[in-house]
Amino acid sequence: MTTPRTIDPWIVLPPAELLVDVCTSPAPDIPLASLRDALEPRFDTAGNIVDWALVASSIRDHVNAREYWIWRETWRRTWQVGPVSNAASLHQFVDELDSDLVPALAEVLRTVIGDHEAGVEIPWSTADELVSDLDLVRLALSADERTGWGIVDDMAVPGTQSGLARTWATPTVRRIMAATLTSSVQIRPGRGLMLIVGDAEDDERATVVEDIREVDLRDDPVTLITAAGDHIELPAAVVRPLAWLVPHSLRWHLRPVPLALVWAPWFSGWPAAVAAAALTHAPIRVGSTPPVVI
Repeated sequence: MTTPRTIDPWIVLPPAELLVDVCTSPAPDIPLASLRDALEPRFDTAGNIVDWALVASSIRDHVNAREYWIWRETWRRTWQVGPVSNAASLHQFVDELDSDLVPALAEVLRTVIGDHEAGVEIPWSTADELVSDLDLVRLALSADERTGWGIVDDMAVPGTQSGLARTWATPTVRRIMAATLTSSVQIRPGRGLMLIVGDAEDDERATVVEDIREVDLRDDPVTLITAAGDHIELPAAVVRPLAWLVPHSLRWHLRPVPLALVWAPWFSGWPAAVAAAALTHAPIRVGSTPPVVI
């Protein structure tokens, strides 16, 4: 089980996104001129520059951030493989399948789940084993009829965004996705995505909205629509943890998805990272801390 992210004792953030990156050529010795004031070098133990981090306080707009990532991709490629909670559920599926059949994948998942904040480096020579293990898992999933859930952004502009904004496998125990002092978003077996306003541990003393299927955050109060078709209006302030699940969208809905789609970023991102690492024999780094200075 993964530990919820907190920024103070009363705030739980959604599970952190895992990044897989590979150094494909030496990092530049000097920063990009247009972003000079917004970059900070990162050094190895020998004092060599191995990366450049973006200083969040110096970002003027989204164009600066986009320019940074395009520049960084010229020497260090990065793939998103989903939240650490999905890595945990994939690890659980591997245990059900038999971790001895996919030992490399089981070990990497275990290590990444435990050390994702610090980051984990995997030698390219051993990382290739994971591609075979992932192929075996994908084959097993083709015969598995269970489904997970995906959030579809209803405000995405056709042709500019695609895919699912967030996915998860149905958990076997309660999972807190996000929370404030007054409300929390949870996933519970058989009860779907839930919003609990009040006492998160005692449903009888709280306002509980279960099996949420649609969320409309465009107005205050916010409208939630359940699987039963109930339309529930609540103040925007208490629904804030739901907004954190898809921070760039004000309207979204849930739909069931195959488990293979929940873990699709692993199936596509990892082979691409291994192929890139094979060209330079560079290690593959997996972690949840982006190259951004807060």
